Amino acid sequence: MRTKLYIAAIAFALLAAPAAAQEETPDEADPGPGLISSGSMIYGLETAYDNAAMNAGLKKAGNVAQERAAEARQASENNNTRGVEKAARELEKTADKAKDSDEEGINKAMQMMQETIQNAPNAQARHGMQTALQNMQEAQQKRQEGRQQADQQNRDAGSNQQERNPDQSNRSEDSGDNRTQESDRS
Repeated sequence: MRTKLYIAAIAFALLAAPAAAQEETPDEADPGPGLISSGSMIYGLETAYDNAAMNAGLKKAGNVAQERAAEARQASENNNTRGVEKAARELEKTADKAKDSDEEGINKAMQMMQETIQNAPNAQARHGMQTALQNMQEAQQKRQEGRQQADQQNRDAGSNQQERNPDQSNRSEDSGDNRTQESDRS
C-alpha cells in the first residue's frame, strides 16, 4: 500500500511540477515544438500532457496549437510525412477545443501552417497540412457563426423583454419623474 502511495506521489510530482513552474509565454513569442517530436513513438504522451494542461487551464489552446504547428514545420523540414500528419491531426483537435479567447493563438498557428505548406518539400505532407488547415478554417467559421447567433439571440431576447413589459419601463420612468417632482416641491 505504501509503495502505491509513493508511486502516485512521484507521478503527480512529475506531472504537476512542470505545469506549476511553467510561465505563460507572452503572446508575442511563438512557442516552439514540444520536447517530443511528432515522429516519435511516444508523441502521444506529449499531446496527452498538453491536453490535460489545457483542460486544467494551465495552457491556452492557442499556444498549444502554435506548438503543434511548429512540430508540423519541424517534421516537414526533416521530410517526415508521418510526423507532419500526426502534428496536423493534433493541431486540428486543439483548434476544435479552442475558445473565443484563444482565437489569436489559433490564427497564428494557421499562419504558421500556411508558411509551412508553402515551404514543404513533400507533396504528401503538404496535402495533409492543407487538409488540416481547411478543417481549422471551417471550425473557426463555425465559432464565428455561433458567436453571431448568440449575439442575435441576446438582442432578440432584450427586444422581446421590452415588448412584453412596456408598462414597466414607463412606470419606472414615471416613478423617477414623480420623485424629482416631489423633491422639487419640498
